[in-house]
Amino acid sequence: MIKLILTASITLILSNVRGQNFDACNEFFGKTYVFTNDVNLRSYPSLDSSILYTVPFATELREISTGGSLTIDGKVGNWRKVFYKDKVCFVWSHLIASIIIRDLDNNNILYLFGHGNEKPGKIKVIKLGRLLSEIETRFSPRNYNDFEARDVSTEGIQKLLVISRYASKCGQISSSESFAWDGHQLHYFFTESAVADGRLLNYVKLEPVYEPIEKKGMFRYISIVGELKEKKFKEGGDPYDPRNIPYIEYTKNISKLMVWNGEKLVDFIE
Repeated sequence: MIKLILTASITLILSNVRGQNFDACNEFFGKTYVFTNDVNLRSYPSLDSSILYTVPFATELREISTGGSLTIDGKVGNWRKVFYKDKVCFVWSHLIASIIIRDLDNNNILYLFGHGNEKPGKIKVIKLGRLLSEIETRFSPRNYNDFEARDVSTEGIQKLLVISRYASKCGQISSSESFAWDGHQLHYFFTESAVADGRLLNYVKLEPVYEPIEKKGMFRYISIVGELKEKKFKEGGDPYDPRNIPYIEYTKNISKLMVWNGEKLVDFIE
């Protein structure tokens, strides 16, 4: 038997969350920032070309275009053509931020999402070019669909930074990973995953989700544990006939209140 978890989706039901995604941030169209220290900007898209500049973390670059692919230490990326100090340069994509969001409440703070060296990805928070905090993600900038900052009415959390990957067809996994920004440091918040199958339900959740609720500072942990029951398709039969498709048999429903203690979600005790 395959153990599955069904949980409520948070993206459509939250009235007290204000989201800002990268598509709305037109100010960063054609802009990027150096994502690590001492990055070489080259004269041509080749490791054998001369180095025009070596620039520090958080240097702003004007991105012109994307070039051919380049694999370094087993990591697949591509050359980016950028403009810096009135010169056209080339830089490897893993060394610059993939997505940038500005904090709507503090214009000096930027949230950068990019590659994380040995890890799939990282989120970094910078203020006026200075690194405030960073955290590793399980998502790579190569396989995400959305990166957004959400305001949550919760003490101790200024923003939830959410990376999402959406399923495009039945059987694929849709996931999101969230991190809490408290104004000083990034903390892991929650992970949500789902198998998309329109014949069963919109989503069959694989992991629990935490839903902000009206009561300030509270989150609701929701999960419905079940088993996927396989049924054989009748030869030549309609694959969308309910008699021929898998179904979920629910065994346990869990719903409890959680509270943010400044570092992580914990059980709420009256």
